[in-house]
Amino acid sequence: MTNKIYFTTFDGALLDNHYIARLGALKDGKPVDAEDFDYIREIAASFKGIKKEVQNPSVNYLLKIGRKYAAIKLFKDRHPELTLAQAKEAIDRMEASMRKKANDEKK
Repeated sequence: MTNKIYFTTFDGALLDNHYIARLGALKDGKPVDAEDFDYIREIAASFKGIKKEVQNPSVNYLLKIGRKYAAIKLFKDRHPELTLAQAKEAIDRMEASMRKKANDEKK
């Protein structure tokens, strides 16, 4: 698994260091090393829409707030041996289980 750091935005999106590096490259007009975490943190801090760094983002939390795509991406990051389709299937199962549990609690 590659080393990644994650940031949340005010609208609940989850951005990783590679995404922040692309934003930094657009802002600075030159390539940014996504593995230079100190500089990535500086770039993230310079954008008003980026809320904070998240140390250990939760797939379940992302599903609860309706960020299924981000949940799939995070799950895939954590399980690089899976294909994207397999990661999506796993998230679909998790989501169904969460729905079932919520419905059972309502009864």
